[in-house]
Amino acid sequence: MLTSRFQDVTARGTVEQHGSNVRQKSGLNRSNLDQAWAETRRQLEYKQLWIGGEVLAINPARTSRTCSCCDHVDPASRISQALFHCTNCGNDLNADVNASINIEAAGHVVLACGQPPLGGSVKKEPLRNREKVAA
Repeated sequence: MLTSRFQDVTARGTVEQHGSNVRQKSGLNRSNLDQAWAETRRQLEYKQLWIGGEVLAINPARTSRTCSCCDHVDPASRISQALFHCTNCGNDLNADVNASINIEAAGHVVLACGQPPLGGSVKKEPLRNREKVAA
């Protein structure tokens, strides 16, 4: 049986049995909100523009359920928060590593083809239009 080291940090509870470590969980939530993710992304985009780079926003939907080796999608492949085992080809990886490989591949699709992966929208102009605007 796999257990997480954060298993006991939960604010979930009932009227009869209160949640455990509620104060720790609220502190963790507060620190996550303090990180200012939008500002981090804005700074990253600014710096990349400054040096001539580009930041791609890739939709992470289904990346943690898709095998990075055979592209088989199955929610049962995600054994736990940390482990991924493909039910089709048997690929074993850390779940975050598997998802990051899928996100990187989706980014390469956008760069190579100018098309959004998985039928999604990246909400930006096609490459040919951006070249005309930049000129």
